[in-house]
Amino acid sequence: MYKRIGQIDESTGEVLPHTALALITPKRRNGYEHWLAVNQLNFVALAKTPMGEEARKILMALIGYADFYNRVPVSQAFLASELGMAPSHVSRAIKKLVDLGVVHKGNRMGRQHDLSLSIHCGWKGDAETHRNLIREELSQQRSKGRSAS
Repeated sequence: MYKRIGQIDESTGEVLPHTALALITPKRRNGYEHWLAVNQLNFVALAKTPMGEEARKILMALIGYADFYNRVPVSQAFLASELGMAPSHVSRAIKKLVDLGVVHKGNRMGRQHDLSLSIHCGWKGDAETHRNLIREELSQQRSKGRSAS
């Protein structure tokens, strides 16, 4: 059964021909602005990993400041000031986290490298990109395994 939907002029009661009905709602915020999806088992492994208090402190701050696609848009000087640490201790802690594979150094940005969290530690971004990055990494590991044999 076909049902016609139209609009009515409230002041005259007249049915208005050839009009379209549109419902426009304000964009809803999802409430996940400061959220990061994490791999719980990786956090258990990190809890067991000897890395020192300073490295653990820096890791927590990097997780806290992680931006979309796991980029960490803060400088080492900012971290030192924010956490009350000497810049050399921040640098040493970041090196430790890079050696553990929890943090990755990217392109050089001025005097320091762009930092990002490992995709295995947590993820801030869309799920499809995360899946693709994991698949790409697994494919690279398989290729390395074949070439080593």
